[in-house]
Amino acid sequence: MVFFRSALAIPLLFQLVRRRGVPFALEAGELRKIIILGTAGMTMATALLYGSYRHIPVGIATALHFTYPLLVSIGCFFLFRERIGFIKGAALILGTLGILFFLDAGGTARLTGIAMALLSGVCYAFYVVYLSWSGLENCDPFKLAFYLSVVIAAISGLYGWVTGTLSCSLTPLAWLCTIGVSLCISVAAQTLFQLGSGSSAHPQRQFFPYWNRLQA
Repeated sequence: MVFFRSALAIPLLFQLVRRRGVPFALEAGELRKIIILGTAGMTMATALLYGSYRHIPVGIATALHFTYPLLVSIGCFFLFRERIGFIKGAALILGTLGILFFLDAGGTARLTGIAMALLSGVCYAFYVVYLSWSGLENCDPFKLAFYLSVVIAAISGLYGWVTGTLSCSLTPLAWLCTIGVSLCISVAAQTLFQLGSGSSAHPQRQFFPYWNRLQA
């Protein structure tokens, strides 16, 4: 799923970048940053989250994944010296405590799923913070989404080929759903997320836009 989600988006993203007249050439150091962002961030986060679905219910896994706003705020505090504030801090603590109520361990498989879902949140938090810290948020969103999709497809495809876990034998409905996920996430969500990131001072503001205005 990780492979197809990115691979199917590559042709469309390629055409979108061309139609926008954006050069495909990367500046010095951008390729290395994109590889780091695509590998340690998006590929690991997605693979761990999807992998956790095999051990725990999707709703629980997704809730545990959403510990990443807390981790993003901590990262922004140390890297950007962003003030968390009382309201924002209270919201983060209460939200995290609510998520912890899902930690109902019941066997090795369940613990594995919980650990994978939590680690996916860690990786996605890295993606959010590194996107801002590296300056890649200023790159054209469709261009960055194109290169990220190439990196993710290459890494996940190679892993699937080596481990024998890459399967193309999907039903027509499964293919339709996979294409829909690819368009909605790898094309739409990824570019919109970067546009939102670039319009804010730091990653924390992506999660608390109204509270930031009140505190300004």
